[in-house]
Amino acid sequence: MSNSTPATDPIEAAASTATTAKPCLGQLLKLVKVSDSKSSRIKSLICDNCKVQQCDDTDAAAAAAPFNVDYLYEEYLVLIKKETEMKLQIQQLNISTHNEEEEKEEDKEENDDSAANEEAKQNYSNMMEMLVRKDILNNHLSLLRTIISNGIPSTSSYDRRKLRDVAQVDVVEYDAKYRDLFDKRVHLELKIQKLNWR
Repeated sequence: MSNSTPATDPIEAAASTATTAKPCLGQLLKLVKVSDSKSSRIKSLICDNCKVQQCDDTDAAAAAAPFNVDYLYEEYLVLIKKETEMKLQIQQLNISTHNEEEEKEEDKEENDDSAANEEAKQNYSNMMEMLVRKDILNNHLSLLRTIISNGIPSTSSYDRRKLRDVAQVDVVEYDAKYRDLFDKRVHLELKIQKLNWR
């Protein structure tokens, strides 16, 4: 099973420079696109390595998948954490630009509702952050559903060649992760609804 990591990661390299210099919107959008490509590749590898076919004459070690799904899943978690941070930075840049434009308009109007405006801005910021997190949770849940679905051996695969599917993942463990994440998404959706009805 291959557990090697790439020598240089453009997302990590940019993230390290992002901590020293404020990243621009274009850089963040490009990094999110790169991250999406990497996560799609990881999802595809996970899908292809959840189970293998094994002949009754073959020992279990010979029927191992080329990639370790657990390792790929951990790599995916690191990637979506970075992606979430980048998407939140994009939202913050968009919000700060939006707020600057609103402040220019407010200066012209000289509005006395500054406390109400600040609360509205904070609610908007919170809503954008929660929507980003919900999007990431939905992608994560989709991956877990794929792992569970592809990790369950097919009962109809046993044929005259005596081939059978052998699971390469602990489906019960991934189902527990799915249920936990599903509950977190429901909790987040309730927060979004509450904020939406203010």
